[in-house]
Amino acid sequence: MKTALFQAGFRVIDGEDCFKAVRGFCQICISRKGDGLVLSIPVVKLEPGDPPENLVGYLRDRNSHHKGPGKFRISRDTVFYECIAQNDDAVTLCLEAQRTVEKLGPKILNVLGYPQ
Repeated sequence: MKTALFQAGFRVIDGEDCFKAVRGFCQICISRKGDGLVLSIPVVKLEPGDPPENLVGYLRDRNSHHKGPGKFRISRDTVFYECIAQNDDAVTLCLEAQRTVEKLGPKILNVLGYPQ
């Protein structure tokens, strides 16, 4: 799979808990979970404390539309975009997840009121 990611334009970096597929400004952490793979993209780091309600509502709304291969979630102080893949579709899902984050990342920053 690492060769296929490289051929798709990703730089592959080995890590302890996962390996990373990097393309442009997007860094996808790929780790094994059961029979599948978890693809996790950090989207934005949040200010300390509870996430803003308008952000939680926006992400809930985006997740309910089922557009894109994954879902947004908040863990600690970071918004992540995650999806589950099988080995045979991981490269395709990496490309789709990257496009989704590149499209919606600026919208999330706008919801947070961050300058772009």
